[in-house]
Amino acid sequence: MDYRTLYLFDGVSLAIYAVAMSLLAIKNKNLRGMRWFAGAVIIDVGKTVLQGLRDQVPAHVSGMLANELNILSFLAMYLGFHWFVVRTPLRSRIAGYLLAGTMALYAALFLAHAPYTFALAVAPVLVLCGLSAWKLLKQVDKSFKTVSQVAAAVLCAHIAVVVYRVVLVLANYGTPATSVLGTNDPRLLYSMLAIMLLNGCLVMTYVWFCVTTIQGRLARFAQTDALTGALNRRALEIVADREMARCEQGEGSVVLFAIDLDHFKMVNDTFGHRGGDLALRELVHMMKRELRLMDLVARAGGDEFVVLLPDISMEAALKIGERLRSAVAQSRTPFQGGTIEMTISIGVTQFTPTDGTWHTALDRADRALYRCKEAGRNGVVLDCEPTELFPVSLDKLRLNP
Repeated sequence: MDYRTLYLFDGVSLAIYAVAMSLLAIKNKNLRGMRWFAGAVIIDVGKTVLQGLRDQVPAHVSGMLANELNILSFLAMYLGFHWFVVRTPLRSRIAGYLLAGTMALYAALFLAHAPYTFALAVAPVLVLCGLSAWKLLKQVDKSFKTVSQVAAAVLCAHIAVVVYRVVLVLANYGTPATSVLGTNDPRLLYSMLAIMLLNGCLVMTYVWFCVTTIQGRLARFAQTDALTGALNRRALEIVADREMARCEQGEGSVVLFAIDLDHFKMVNDTFGHRGGDLALRELVHMMKRELRLMDLVARAGGDEFVVLLPDISMEAALKIGERLRSAVAQSRTPFQGGTIEMTISIGVTQFTPTDGTWHTALDRADRALYRCKEAGRNGVVLDCEPTELFPVSLDKLRLNP
């Protein structure tokens, strides 16, 4: 085995990976991280081709340019991991300036025939691998936990092998561009083979990130109402059963809102179904804005919605319900030269360990909702109180600050 054989094997493998990654990036244009991953593999192909042509092209092409491309490949890899884990652009440009400065310094030293420039070319790669591993282990999205840990392990192994190669070069060779590639030192050959295999493992993690993201989106799509973005009935059943079981085990309380958009038929008759759809979307938007992040909004059907508020007192839940009612009543949604005005009625109850199923609690909330409608709509009614709207009931319950 020699370097030529290794580069031939690696070049063919990377070319196949590059085609596959490019197709995935094209088919999933909204996954920006896949574009970075595809770019990383394509750049790696170019680097490997240059290294394989070391006997046919000048040393500054097969050595210096190849190492510069290697740095850019790992930079693209880092940006890909950053997109999948953080989903925000890089804010600081200082790191980019440092990287560019390091690459320029390496090129200058290489052209000046300075010894041991190999170590300077490797430094950015080690830093990018370390930052990527740290970011992957720090990520909080549970769906990426396993693939992030595997990718971080591969990167750490890559760092270890590269450091081993650097130590061998610094301890036994002078100028890497002329001496290292010309030797068949088995330690260097097998460590290079290890790096190639680890690069293949990295490509597999790229695909894994893509598949995990697509699976997550499909799962969310299957649980989401297409019109409003709220949970659908199927997802509501799953979440409500889980919360009911938690309540029965004494692990927390859950308050339930049954919400109905008042006179929704009138909205449809006045503005058409497009206006009605817009009203429903705006209502869900306001609910998500006024509720807590942990609260769950589901569309039960038509203009009927269910909200689950875990780990909250009834007093706090009633205040949230009144705040939501007030926000909807004050909203004005422009549509085709007119304005859509809305109000909602809310029935409130709390899960109890004796309910048996969450549907029992939902029935209580529905009865409170109907009482609210009978009393004139645009209110919040607790399932155990007289037929009066929220402001009166709140005073009676002494919930006002």
